[in-house]
Amino acid sequence: MAKVASWAPGRFFGTGSTRVRLVGLSACGLAMEGLLLAFIVLYTNFPSGHSFIYGISLRASELSRSLWPYPILEFSPGQFSWWALSVIAGLWVAYGWAYLLVPKHLAGSAPRGFLVALVIGHAVFSVTLAAALPSVLASDAFTYTIYGRMVSVYGVNPYTTAGFAVGADIVTPYLRWGNETSRYGPVWVLVSTLITLLAPASAMANVLAFKMSAALFSAMNCLLIYVLAKHLGGSGVRALALYAWNPLILIETAGSGHNEALMTTLVLGAILLAVRNRWYLSSSALALAVSIKYLPATLAFFLAARVVAAKGSLKSATRLLLTMVGIGMAVICVVYLPFVIAGADCQQLLSGLNPGMTSLRNPLWIAQASLVFALTKDGRDVAEAAAAAEAILTAAGQTCFAVVLLTSAVLAGIRRWSWDRVVGTWGLLALGYTVLVYGGMYPWYLIPPLAIAYVVRPSRIRWWLLGSSTALAVVFTLVYGLPLPMRPVS
Repeated sequence: MAKVASWAPGRFFGTGSTRVRLVGLSACGLAMEGLLLAFIVLYTNFPSGHSFIYGISLRASELSRSLWPYPILEFSPGQFSWWALSVIAGLWVAYGWAYLLVPKHLAGSAPRGFLVALVIGHAVFSVTLAAALPSVLASDAFTYTIYGRMVSVYGVNPYTTAGFAVGADIVTPYLRWGNETSRYGPVWVLVSTLITLLAPASAMANVLAFKMSAALFSAMNCLLIYVLAKHLGGSGVRALALYAWNPLILIETAGSGHNEALMTTLVLGAILLAVRNRWYLSSSALALAVSIKYLPATLAFFLAARVVAAKGSLKSATRLLLTMVGIGMAVICVVYLPFVIAGADCQQLLSGLNPGMTSLRNPLWIAQASLVFALTKDGRDVAEAAAAAEAILTAAGQTCFAVVLLTSAVLAGIRRWSWDRVVGTWGLLALGYTVLVYGGMYPWYLIPPLAIAYVVRPSRIRWWLLGSSTALAVVFTLVYGLPLPMRPVS
């Protein structure tokens, strides 16, 4: 009888104003689905002869037309910009309204309807974007495909051979970075190899496979965020609402297939395991995340601080930390080993670890421009001055970040910060590093900081992280609606 009562309509839907909120949430979901479909139609008809600062892959649109009967429309740059900005702004308005409709305090006894509605909405949005949005906004899925096929089809080491070197391939016409070796860690190359092994031998099938994989990892992130937010004392349902319906996250994971989805899964998993005192598994998950892109390595300092705070005894904390470091290094060695055996040296394996300032995509471009101007006064030509300015700013940025990172980690250990504060501080530092220090700035780089912002309970750090990351997400997605009179990259 109790089992039947637990599924009563009131238990699922709530009563009174709660049902009104659920109806409103469903309406927001329908509005977002309609806007996402409009977004897809717009970007399959991007104005010819134009691009934007992130670059665009127009051939991806041509490829997708072989799968779906998209309407053929002609937009002038001004018309496209008006419609695109309206659609993107509409997505953010619907998303914000949906979040406000989720009650602030949802305990375990709250109606399940909110949780179900959010999960169904995320699934519908993800499937729509993965299946129908061409990879026009980022051609990384084609790059992932060639690196995977270099191993699975050609038996070539992607750390010693550039993509174009394998000759004509199913994705060669769509590559933007085919003249470079892999700039991703070995975990992602191995995942790419597996995906290309399972996908049919066509460019469209491989791109769809990568986008569907990103959608799957993003769905796993939904679960991790829900559980981790509850562990840290926040509202799991509200955290889920912030992540699951976020327009930038949807477009950059299921829509474009970026590997930040998997990296975020591993980072959230490492944090959740550490919160549950599963230190060895946590260090393994973090090592796997670092073996995709190296930014998660900075989290290790904060995990170490929590170990010191949790153990109390310096001797036992040191023993545990050394074991965790050993496990992490062992995992990294295992995933790198196949590529070392295949002939890659250390420099080739770490080729992606060379951040620098990119003038049009980093807020420090003003400082770089000023420095270039000062150096050219000494008689240097502009190219030489720009290279010197980049080297100076890169070194200064990395040094400043290292000082702030180590200081924060030491304070976290000495003052025994709570998990909530530790995670929030790392998220804020990761966002600052991504925006100010790391070379270049792309919308999909915001996915990990956004995820961290959602799991932290309300606090001053959380509001800084949430406000700044969301503001950047809105601005960066709106840039997609501003075509520039440039030749398409591909």
